[in-house]
Amino acid sequence: TEFYYADVFYSEGAWQIGTSDKFHSLAYTLQEHYNSYFFINIVDADSQQMGSLIKLMNNGEKWKKIVFTASNDNTIVNLRKISPQWTYANSTIFLLKFMMFSSLKLESMMDIPTDILFIKSTPHYFMNYQSAFMNEARRQNKLIFIGPVSGPLEEFDSTHWLMNQTE
Repeated sequence: TEFYYADVFYSEGAWQIGTSDKFHSLAYTLQEHYNSYFFINIVDADSQQMGSLIKLMNNGEKWKKIVFTASNDNTIVNLRKISPQWTYANSTIFLLKFMMFSSLKLESMMDIPTDILFIKSTPHYFMNYQSAFMNEARRQNKLIFIGPVSGPLEEFDSTHWLMNQTE
């Protein structure tokens, strides 16, 4: 089973996957890769655009094979209020807050508010805190995803999910 990480954003009246200069329809991509799993990062969107994402994901229960994250906490919080059955991972902003608490040795005061702790493999300064991230996620009984990666990371055991970057 393949697992892909990709940014999604609203453009030209529909949700797109990829980058602003090279993108494809999210609906088409999900249909073409029906047996694959996705970890999608929602780039900022307004409430109307989020409504269209919810409609797209609920059509055929596509959300069951997707983990959702966003660049900011508010997007995740608002989406979770509307679609609590979906699977969510933390934002980049959460990791920055966690790093601050960790530098003060207060990481145990940080509640991981999502189903999964997502540790980005880039930028590399996130990896400097991997031990603190992983210890706290285990303490809170959370799954850990590390990615995106282009190949296996030998330093991690099989309890971690590693993702491929979409092209």
